[in-house]
Amino acid sequence: MGQTAWRALAGLVEAGKVEAVGETKGRRYRLAAPKVAAPPAGADDPRWAKVLEIARREGKVTRARVVEVLGVSESTAGRALHDLAERGRIGGAGRGRGVVYHATCASP
Repeated sequence: MGQTAWRALAGLVEAGKVEAVGETKGRRYRLAAPKVAAPPAGADDPRWAKVLEIARREGKVTRARVVEVLGVSESTAGRALHDLAERGRIGGAGRGRGVVYHATCASP
């Protein structure tokens, strides 16, 4: 037999096309908002230039500090810091969420 409406909705929720709103009883569904990808942490983006400025001025920058200053999510801050470190713009010490990044001597 075919799929039930509930299973079809669950599949759409899992695919990110629909989002569930409310508790199990009385739950409603709506189209999901399109996902906006975070911009790459390039030198052109003023937000990431601010991160580099913080690293230079304060000597270090953490994921929590980026969230505080820029108002981005913790995951966006982590991706940006990781990307900046891979590009050699900042250096990092530590593991996981506890990494502390610092300014490198390389010029921008």
